[in-house]
Amino acid sequence: MPYTEDVNTSQGVRFENGGIKPATFNCDLRAEKVFDVYGIKVNAFLFIYNVLDIKNENGVYASTGRANADLNTKYAGEIIGLNTIQQYINNPSMYSTPRQIRLGLVSGYSN
Repeated sequence: MPYTEDVNTSQGVRFENGGIKPATFNCDLRAEKVFDVYGIKVNAFLFIYNVLDIKNENGVYASTGRANADLNTKYAGEIIGLNTIQQYINNPSMYSTPRQIRLGLVSGYSN
């Protein structure tokens, strides 16, 4: 996926969508089984999103093209508040969601 590089790090030669984000990979799983229990159909299902629990970098900093490093922190001044610069850089919203597992049952009468 493309991103636009920071003017300071590209030394003035910047193109719209000229940078490339790191590659991403995602694998999901869906499984279903229908059971007949005393004339009632019971559907058991399992959904697993992000089976391999990979941290894909969806958002990146324009200065590095990565989600875990920002070269513009050298221009940061005094920190006012609760977070440090490193906590700001390690923003969890820059990564894909972790593994989610959903297991359930749905029932209905058979005809």
